[in-house]
Amino acid sequence: AMLEPEDRELLRALYVGNVTPGELADKLGEPPERIRKRKSRALERLRAAFFGHDRRRTPTGGGTPTKGNP
Repeated sequence: AMLEPEDRELLRALYVGNVTPGELADKLGEPPERIRKRKSRALERLRAAFFGHDRRRTPTGGGTPTKGNP
């Protein structure tokens, strides 16, 4: 519910509808690269909705390990 309707529909088509980005691009009359970029941005917004705005945050709640700091 926290995503925009366009993001929800795009992700639903790609993951639930099992449509490829190329197929969706053909259906929508958009270039495949635009669909891939929209997918990437929608997934980033979904992650932010679930885990907060820290892009480095992992699903377990910890930060991204750095070299020498496991």
